Amino acid sequence: MKNLKKLFAGAIAVLGLAFVGAALPVTSAQAAVTCINYNHTNGGPDPTDAYPYDGHAHVCFTGFSVAKANTMFPQVQNLSGNTGTYNIGTSLKTAQTNFFYFATRDDANYWFAHNATWVSPAFQTTTARCGFTNATVPLTELAASSVYDTCSFSNGTLPANPDVAKTFSHELGHAADYALAYAHGVNVLGLVSTSSGFKSQVNADLNNMNNAGIVACGTGNVIFNTGLPSPLEVDLGTPNIAVCKSNGTLNSPYTGTNKHVMH
Repeated sequence: MKNLKKLFAGAIAVLGLAFVGAALPVTSAQAAVTCINYNHTNGGPDPTDAYPYDGHAHVCFTGFSVAKANTMFPQVQNLSGNTGTYNIGTSLKTAQTNFFYFATRDDANYWFAHNATWVSPAFQTTTARCGFTNATVPLTELAASSVYDTCSFSNGTLPANPDVAKTFSHELGHAADYALAYAHGVNVLGLVSTSSGFKSQVNADLNNMNNAGIVACGTGNVIFNTGLPSPLEVDLGTPNIAVCKSNGTLNSPYTGTNKHVMH
């Protein structure tokens, strides 16, 4: 359960990459996008090309960084060590979950709109920042998890993705949510993350932040500091101000807020 909680914590963290979004009409000005299967012949680390390198890992732009790709796709194979009735790695494979590395959100929307297998509003988005994951409803072994090398912020800026590996971890949490629903034979998206059992586990962890000895600012077991939020966090609505003042007290508007709410 600990590994599962950690995985899904990535999916709800303040990385906050958009999860669902509206369909986006593709303009004729968009250049064609081609995806290749990522495997050991073009940089993949597994010489046996086991899942997801068996046609379920895709890179969709030229000049991509092999080093970056190899911080993302191996995370799928790392989940094969999970045990229990519903092994996450096995569930992802059974659900035929595909993983994509695109240059931009526009490229992703174009590709999904122009490939017959994937033509569905479920896979296009106008709101995702640095990555997007979705599946068809009902679940029909069609789920896609994408990471963008360049993010798209709501203010129109297009910054480089600061950490594709963490973005992939976040999206992988969503993909696992879908895959476990499929493994349960239930055509409901988000079966695990919306369940009362999972929510109770997450809330228990969050409430631990309010335990004695854990402080928001100051000295000792401190959660926050005087660092400013990242541009992505600001774009997602976080106040553009540090949680802590230099004197170890909270900045407004965090005063009087529970530590787990701030987190």
